[in-house]
Amino acid sequence: MTDLLRDGENDLEVEVCTSWVNRLVGDAALPAEKRPTWISVGGYKANHPLVPSGLFGPTRLVVERQ
Repeated sequence: MTDLLRDGENDLEVEVCTSWVNRLVGDAALPAEKRPTWISVGGYKANHPLVPSGLFGPTRLVVERQ
């Protein structure tokens, strides 16, 4: 990341995604032709419980100088 920083103010953008299970559950609620994901065995229904995902607890950016 060091090569991307500039003198002065910098913006850091963090994207957080869900788990694969949650994606499959969400896609199960879509019509079959609109589902971007699929699995060959088993499967998840639209009413399957979602699993915790994302950032848990406080998030920090730690700066270390070498």
